Amino acid sequence: MHPRLVGAVVSVVAIVATASPVLRRPARDDSFPLSTYPMFAFSRPLKQTFEYAIGYTDAGERRTIRPRHVANAEVMQAIMTFASAVRRRAVPELCDRIAARVAADPALADVTTVQIVRGTHDALAFLVHGERGPERQLATCAVPRPGAR
Repeated sequence: MHPRLVGAVVSVVAIVATASPVLRRPARDDSFPLSTYPMFAFSRPLKQTFEYAIGYTDAGERRTIRPRHVANAEVMQAIMTFASAVRRRAVPELCDRIAARVAADPALADVTTVQIVRGTHDALAFLVHGERGPERQLATCAVPRPGAR
């Protein structure tokens, strides 16, 4: 077979394989290594509900609890940890574990209480204006501090 013909066949196959996700049905189908990128292909609701932890000082000031205090540095791991705790009805135990990690973090030395909440927020209102939606408390626990009462 002539080398140019081989090159042309390989090129056509590569182009068809690359374009094939566009023709795939349903459009939400996702497959490695070729993807329709369904996470970007459809509009998502602006209101999102999820569970997360909040730290509070004695003065009632709100502090951010980072994913590393929940599971590790990965946000999705933290989200899955909260979802798993809710599903297993183990939110108070998770709260205690988070509080212990907060106690070991000098940057959160003023945090005395941890709350796990379920919040529903409008993504645009939160990201653009800092507006929070309603939050419902699922668990509260004290941060264990040496010498604290």
